[in-house]
Amino acid sequence: MADAVQIDANVRSLRRLFTDMNYLIDNYQREYAWSQEDVQILIDDLWEGFEGQHGRHTETFFLGPFVYVQHDQASRWLVDGQQRFTTLHLILLHLHLIAQQCDEPDTAAKLYNLVYGYTRHGRPRRFRIDIPERRPALEALRDGKQFTITGKTLSVRNLWQRGEQLRGLLEERIDSENCARFVDWMLDQVVMVAIEAPDRPSGYRIFESMNDRGARLTPVDLLKSHLMSKVGDAGDEATQLNDDWRTMLANLTAAGNDDPDTPRMFLKAALLAHWARPDTADSRTIDTALHLWVKDNPTLIGLDHHGGYFRFIDTLIKLANHYAMFLRATRSVDHKIGTQSIYFNHANGLTNQMALLLAAVQPRDSVSEAREKASLTANFLDLTFVTQALADEPTDARQFQNLINDLIPKLRLAQTLPEVASALTRHVPREDPFVGVPIFGMRGTNYRQVKYLLARLTAYVEAGCKVDLGAEHYLDSPYPWQVEHVFANHPERYSAEIPDPDTFRSLRARLGVLLLLPSSDNASFNDAPYDEKISYYSRHNRLAAILDPNSQRRNPSVRNFVTKNGLASLFHSFGEHPGMTAVVDSRGLLYQELCRQVWSAEAVGLPVPRAKGEPKPQAEPATAVPSQTAVTASETTALPEKAVSPMKPSGGTLTQVSKLVRANVLGPETKLQGTHRGTTYTAHIDSDGHIRLPSGDHYRKPDDAARIAVGIKTINGMAFWHVNDFNGLRVSLKDVYSQAQKNGQLSTPKPGRR
Repeated sequence: MADAVQIDANVRSLRRLFTDMNYLIDNYQREYAWSQEDVQILIDDLWEGFEGQHGRHTETFFLGPFVYVQHDQASRWLVDGQQRFTTLHLILLHLHLIAQQCDEPDTAAKLYNLVYGYTRHGRPRRFRIDIPERRPALEALRDGKQFTITGKTLSVRNLWQRGEQLRGLLEERIDSENCARFVDWMLDQVVMVAIEAPDRPSGYRIFESMNDRGARLTPVDLLKSHLMSKVGDAGDEATQLNDDWRTMLANLTAAGNDDPDTPRMFLKAALLAHWARPDTADSRTIDTALHLWVKDNPTLIGLDHHGGYFRFIDTLIKLANHYAMFLRATRSVDHKIGTQSIYFNHANGLTNQMALLLAAVQPRDSVSEAREKASLTANFLDLTFVTQALADEPTDARQFQNLINDLIPKLRLAQTLPEVASALTRHVPREDPFVGVPIFGMRGTNYRQVKYLLARLTAYVEAGCKVDLGAEHYLDSPYPWQVEHVFANHPERYSAEIPDPDTFRSLRARLGVLLLLPSSDNASFNDAPYDEKISYYSRHNRLAAILDPNSQRRNPSVRNFVTKNGLASLFHSFGEHPGMTAVVDSRGLLYQELCRQVWSAEAVGLPVPRAKGEPKPQAEPATAVPSQTAVTASETTALPEKAVSPMKPSGGTLTQVSKLVRANVLGPETKLQGTHRGTTYTAHIDSDGHIRLPSGDHYRKPDDAARIAVGIKTINGMAFWHVNDFNGLRVSLKDVYSQAQKNGQLSTPKPGRR
């Protein structure tokens, strides 16, 4: 008998896995195929694991096993696990870039050694996972350059798209306040089980054994077994029920692009939507062992008598038909049936929308009834996402969970479409959520949200001008679209009008003077003066083309759109050499009005709640404010305060400055100062703990405010901004926060604070 092959398995942290070790991938498994949803779920799970530690860092986050063969002292062949390793390597690459932007040199140095390896001669290799065809894409991600995916392999195209997605997801969550803590948590607490095979043939056999063995029973299989055993031998009825269950699973899997996990995801959403108790441990049990939750809660589900099992299975089968329709809507847009918002929510990473959609429908609803209810619910969630984005608050799926938990029990009781609308309308703000659009802009952390807003507004204008491409054309296209600044980053061109470069940068980043252009074209015209750009814009979408004075000539569709929507005073050109503030002011009001037309409660099908007897407000025609001939720091402080909508899904994640304001350590209107290369910049803290620059623009994160003020990417906002203490000495916000922690001032909000 041959000797048994020795196989070793050990738990390894990411720090140990990527330190002084390079990974090789064989040809047979080289395609990288993780989806947008795979990446979204991983980042959501990682972030939940990190925030759930509350600084204790005691629990590990398990990412499964992988199989490798040691090639030499500094490299391993990955036999199984390359999808996860590739994604982790992308995450580490972006974390390294973010650490540099946050001015965290020690953290950046740790990550550099994990992203890049070395040859024996000490010269740096390109990447720890070194595949020649991937290098150009990884280098472009690293250097912030454009990369054309046309003609590239499926693996390289997907690598670039997932890399761009990860950049946005991580930048939204990570700043100088949490960068070092998150990186240390991830490197030490995220672990994998390393299975070492003695040679590559043995590794392949292990791989085949792990991926081609007899399938284990899943929670879906176990639930079916439990339910069918309770139904018993009831003749033809039981046989039909079993056949219907199998058909349900097949239809769900097909709707999920043959993803075998789709039936489990449906059952999870259905149980949360129609039976689980909100704000309890139910959701966690359903997520990990849904079959056990059903067994443990027979009375809650109605399984406390024999006929209840028939009714429960029949209900699931009917709900599955609705779920399959919603799932298909997340992957493609059919403008005729009005489910676009389901697609948009999915594109925006709201992976938890399905439970909310299922809660809004009844099992017996017809296809059209279920579609109408789900579309209205998805519209509401989209409106909430936009409101959250405009309030400069986080927009990841977790931020909406409290709202979803609150709505599900109310939607369960809604039998008709008007009742669904009534339940949703209670969460629609009476105040105008778009009042702050004119001074809303792009920061370093909200690129994805800004691109979405621009995609929807661009598509709305195009459709009004009889060019109906749909917003999905700009969000998911083989020719990627990018955000274009109408004004190039040259403060000196407008110094006579706007003396302060930080005010120029604030105005330049506002939404109204941003556009969407094809990425290749955007790069070629990025630095051109205004008069050169506008002639080029005339060949693109109408929201950009209107800036060219010749664009409306002999164009009746544009004139009709302007007249129909009351935009005559806003939708126009400004000539070849306008003042910058004239364009910024007017275009800001144009985008504000377009936002109202696209996302107002009435526009998405929701009546606005009003007090009894309150008359419906009459809309005033949109008009441009008088353009300023010159804007200085002192003059722009009088611009309107940012409007914070009351529609906050979960209150947002508090920044350290917000915590200081809540604890009364710092008061609203506290003056901030920061100095860079001999120049002093000023700002103020508003009542939300956001930072307001002299231009009137508000920033939730201190890093973003500092970057705009100074005009550099690499800066730690908490260390940059200072306040005066009781002795008149300047103290950084970082030190103020540290001292408040030591004094116990941040543990509980003081009375009188919201």
